[in-house]
Amino acid sequence: MANNYVAVSREAHRHKGWKPWKHMSFAVEMAVVPIVGAEVPKATMTMPIAFLKQGEQYVLHVLTGLEPGRNLFITDEGQWLGSYVPAALRGFPFSLAEVEEQWVLCISESSGLLVDADKADKKFFDDEGEISTDLAAVRDFLFQVEQNRTVTNAACQAMGELGIIEPWPITLKMGGRDRNVEGLYRVSETALNAADDEVFAKLRHSGALPIAYMQMLSMTHLPLLGRLSDAHAKRKQQMAAIMADSFLTPNSDDIQFNFD
Repeated sequence: MANNYVAVSREAHRHKGWKPWKHMSFAVEMAVVPIVGAEVPKATMTMPIAFLKQGEQYVLHVLTGLEPGRNLFITDEGQWLGSYVPAALRGFPFSLAEVEEQWVLCISESSGLLVDADKADKKFFDDEGEISTDLAAVRDFLFQVEQNRTVTNAACQAMGELGIIEPWPITLKMGGRDRNVEGLYRVSETALNAADDEVFAKLRHSGALPIAYMQMLSMTHLPLLGRLSDAHAKRKQQMAAIMADSFLTPNSDDIQFNFD
């Protein structure tokens, strides 16, 4: 998401508010979306999960596309097709930025969702200039996500250091031809099964084991991306039929950090 984020402040936003997103065109170019460990149980039931390597760190993502610049879970009208929306998308148009070891709440000024308070569904500040209940809910949601990201990154680091992550070469048949997807990583089932007691204990202690098992389970959703790609090419009627049995449209207004 290429957005112009600015820090939320009383000086700049005392008389401002925002409208919750009604469509997800803002994420239509995101073929991968970062997630945290608390999201994994829900995400596992919906879409493939993979690791991307950023420097020396493996970072957890869901796969929403097969090539850069196309999110297959979003229709031409901007509607989300899955039953679970990743937290990174639910918080839009807000984000957190770390400034001098402190988290600062920011909003995308280019999102089209920032408006004057008298036109807003939700306000930044109340009549006394105090942070509104709605804005506090957004802040707390994003802060909980970042807290869980720290735990998730530690678990992924342990998996990488203990040698149970491997490259994930993918070849899918779409539109009658093979397409290769590169740059992804997965849990090595062979390495995990061969782990001795010491390695297994370290994985368990780091919280990596649930993530590892669910990542392997989520790979069964990989063919769905190929079918979605073909369906996008054949128009939305076929795409809706593919998703109808397995997915429900989520409530896009839900911004709670609640995965139950």
